[in-house]
Amino acid sequence: MPIDTSTRNNCQSILLQALSNGSHTNTGRVYIYVKGTRVATLAVPTTNTIPSFSVTVPDAPGGLTTLDYTIDADNSGDGVDASFARP
Repeated sequence: MPIDTSTRNNCQSILLQALSNGSHTNTGRVYIYVKGTRVATLAVPTTNTIPSFSVTVPDAPGGLTTLDYTIDADNSGDGVDASFARP
């Protein structure tokens, strides 16, 4: 599903972390896509690791948009915590 479908969020960096918190921890893999091409696979979180994916374009403020990124998960309810930094 798209990270945000209501607003074109131009940003400088994006961080996606596998869900691992008190209410839910992923039990399967999560796949990250950019414009339909898979660019990362986040493993299942463990006690000592929370898999993540990030992208930053330091020389192009606002050069990224959240609309380009989608996720898919092996299991219903699994997903990511998504953050982005705007210039």
